[in-house]
Amino acid sequence: MALGMNKNRSRGKEVFDVLLLCLAGIGLNAALREVPKLAPSEAARCAHVDAPPSMPQWIEPEEAMRLLERGDVLFVDARSEALYERGHVPGALPACPEDEALSEEVLNQARAASAVITYCDAERECEASRHLAERLVKEGVRNVRVLRGGMPAWLERELPAESGPPPKLAHWGTATSSNKEGHP
Repeated sequence: MALGMNKNRSRGKEVFDVLLLCLAGIGLNAALREVPKLAPSEAARCAHVDAPPSMPQWIEPEEAMRLLERGDVLFVDARSEALYERGHVPGALPACPEDEALSEEVLNQARAASAVITYCDAERECEASRHLAERLVKEGVRNVRVLRGGMPAWLERELPAESGPPPKLAHWGTATSSNKEGHP
């Protein structure tokens, strides 16, 4: 009989604990309703605290491919011109990592794009593409991502690539470019 009493006490304690948790939840909910809401302008000023603009997010190659298929993305290649010419994501623009400033063409297209994905050769944990992504964010570009694994991961998954020279952008062959041969 003592065993049955312990079982009932145990169930009673469980019920009591559940009721106590429910009451605590109701009290917390009521307390949270008293917290003043931020006006939209105040919320915008505080947004940088949660997500610093210099911290672009990673994107997996498969997700990046879906954006490419929908035409919702601009890819920016952070590798050298020679590597770009050997193979790049279709439609990608080059942004040579040695250049001090990004070209106006790249910046204008990046600002107009709904999403921008940077990529490189994936050396040193995608250092070149992360650096480029941070530069783009500092220039006011929104929704910038870094391709996880860079071009090697893209090719490993047999996603589409094209080769050839970059489109005719003014920054290739200018004094600020590392392109000494003056290719267009």
